[in-house]
Amino acid sequence: MSDPNFPPNLNISPLLFYNDEDADQSRQKIAIKTYGIAGRVWEATRPLLEYFTPSTQFEPPCSLFQEDQVYRILELGSGQSVASLHLADYLKEEDLVVTTDLPEVMPLCEQSIADWAPSNSKHGRVIAQPLAWGDTSRTLALEESFFDSFSLYFHMAPVRGGHWDAKVFICKRWTVSEEWTLPDIKDVMNGGKGVLRGRSFTLVDDLFGSLEWDIS
Repeated sequence: MSDPNFPPNLNISPLLFYNDEDADQSRQKIAIKTYGIAGRVWEATRPLLEYFTPSTQFEPPCSLFQEDQVYRILELGSGQSVASLHLADYLKEEDLVVTTDLPEVMPLCEQSIADWAPSNSKHGRVIAQPLAWGDTSRTLALEESFFDSFSLYFHMAPVRGGHWDAKVFICKRWTVSEEWTLPDIKDVMNGGKGVLRGRSFTLVDDLFGSLEWDIS
């Protein structure tokens, strides 16, 4: 099986967004050479860094800075984990951020955590765990069906207030009540031509079923 981080004719360059651009370019170049796509910091990181900084300019504001809750946060496809580490800098000591990626990318995630220099003395805890979510039988048809079902089970609202090229959405689980209940999975996953009913929703089941990690 080919490495998804090294597709044919891969030709990508580092993203520049740190003040120390030369050093950052060097780090990303090395990471790209070793880990391919996973080694690059992508454009979506910019708006996340802004949104994951306590501020009143966004609507809705980031809800992860409330003092009365303990958070467990999962990032998929973390790579260099830039956004997760930035967020953890503003979280409470009892909060946990789990960065995940393919098993072969774990050294990159772990090194990023080891090199992390948080600016706050009290911050969230960060760990890295391998998670190859949706790595089998993935086709475009299956993924389209998967995201169609995702939109039915979750509510996605855009974030306003930032000047970004990328868009940031807040995703929340629909509230189950007597008036509204979750749709039957057979209706949600009755996909288009060539899609096996219920097939791609197992990606969600596999994902959450993989989170029984020892984080003590």
